[in-house]
Amino acid sequence: MAEGLSQSASLLEEAGPAFLLPQASLRGLTERLAEGRFHLAVLGQFKRGKSTLLNALLGADILPTAVVPLTAIPTQIRWGEEPGAVVRFSREKEALFSAKDGVPLKAFLTRYVSESANPENALAVTSVEIAYPSPLLERGIVLIDTPGIGSTFRHNTETTLDFLAQCDAALFVLSADPPPTEAELAFLDQVRTQVPRLFFVLNKVDYLDPDEAGEVEAFLRNLLTEKVGLPRETLVFPLSAKKALQARERGDASLWESSGLEALRRHLVDFSVAEKERALIQALSGRGADIVAEALLSLRLEFRSLAMPLEDLQRRLNVFDEKIALLERQRRRVTALLDVEKKEVQAFLEELARSIRERARVELERKLADASLAQSDIDAALPGYFEKLFAEATEAVSARTGEALSFHQASADELIEAVRKTAAELFDIPYHAPSGDEAFATVRRPYWVTETASTLNPLDGVFGFRRGDSRSERIDKLLLSNVENLRWSLLQSVNEAFRRFAARLEQRLAATTKATHGAVKAALDRRREAREIFDEKTRHLGKLIEELEGIYEEFLSLAGHRNAPANDRR
Repeated sequence: MAEGLSQSASLLEEAGPAFLLPQASLRGLTERLAEGRFHLAVLGQFKRGKSTLLNALLGADILPTAVVPLTAIPTQIRWGEEPGAVVRFSREKEALFSAKDGVPLKAFLTRYVSESANPENALAVTSVEIAYPSPLLERGIVLIDTPGIGSTFRHNTETTLDFLAQCDAALFVLSADPPPTEAELAFLDQVRTQVPRLFFVLNKVDYLDPDEAGEVEAFLRNLLTEKVGLPRETLVFPLSAKKALQARERGDASLWESSGLEALRRHLVDFSVAEKERALIQALSGRGADIVAEALLSLRLEFRSLAMPLEDLQRRLNVFDEKIALLERQRRRVTALLDVEKKEVQAFLEELARSIRERARVELERKLADASLAQSDIDAALPGYFEKLFAEATEAVSARTGEALSFHQASADELIEAVRKTAAELFDIPYHAPSGDEAFATVRRPYWVTETASTLNPLDGVFGFRRGDSRSERIDKLLLSNVENLRWSLLQSVNEAFRRFAARLEQRLAATTKATHGAVKAALDRRREAREIFDEKTRHLGKLIEELEGIYEEFLSLAGHRNAPANDRR
């Protein structure tokens, strides 16, 4: 396996500067294999208890849980003889933590991975790595605390999705209350295409009595089997991460056992002893096969082109140019349709905001009419109330956006695939259909206006209120401020989702065109070289392809795919 990774990187280096990116990817896999680093990501929806679960597994409260983590910064936790951390930035030197500093590790991390201390990642943190002396990490398992889907702080979802490609297995955290959402199931569909092994945690079972816990676990298993399509033997661990962490901190063996976490810990330890090495080889082999297959696409195309008569090659290249121009026009049509679809989602959001404004008015009138509630109590409750409404609205808009973009995703994939199909038809080479990407992620956090006491008193210049405004007018203005913040935040998210979708489509189409069209152009340029140089380069290219095909077959075998598809043959 290691030899195949190293050899394929060297062969692509021989192939030329067009293959620098796959070279780097293969060398990264070689490094991971040498170090035995097995990446185990903890995934799930916001507030499912992922960080608490990690803290309980580590045996210490080191990851921030009382604050909302920045979703753009996955945090890696690996073995270290003593606690340590390194925070890397895009614009400045890294920040280092040492246990000798006298500052708790959790406090150090909070400076960089919490929304309160680093709003919208203003510090431009790119990665966080933690070293910790936990027995679970000694055998090379690297735990990864990842973003929570559905969080109102999702500034850069692509970072998370791109990071999933580096994960060898995942703990997908769900909870007993509330039940799995459509957004979680949609995210799970994406995870399945990128992460080879999945384990499931059913957290917060301490909120349920034993009978209810059994029903919820059975419901979850049926959901994973019937709706997601996972096998019935898929592992699900019901537990309470909160109780487990309390047990760790108190040294309470009875509480630890009743938390349910010991079963998960024991499974991970057994896995690291008996299966980790094989699972790592399987995961890295699959990724190696994908990288080599993409490189072979360009190399085979160039080789086919070199074998054709020059006149035939030029004719096919002209046909290819015409097809690409046609596909570019189709892309512009897809983009135009996206604009229409975006306006429909925006109209959906406007209607949703109107409905929320009406609901909020009724609730605020009820609270203000309740003589037992002080104005300060109402003020304190407002942010939480609007955060709840915002979470509901986010899920609704996310679902509507996803529905809209999933329709166009098929068209986008067909466009990309059409380039490869054209290459296959014109030059008799294989192609691979691309995968889709996530549709929606909130990108702005709204600001909630409170201070109902001031708001409802005759003070000039506070949030636009004027002396003499009636109680109803003041409530309307308060609601207008908060609901407009909510609406504006989600509107930015909708616009960003559609912008990102169109940009990714353009990037993917350009990359695929470059990989195919560029290879044919390179072959055409070589045809102008002296005959002896041309023959030597052609023989060398054929040899590179032959050796890479052998490595590709080896990777497929190690990854568990014994036979390569027929269209993967040169």
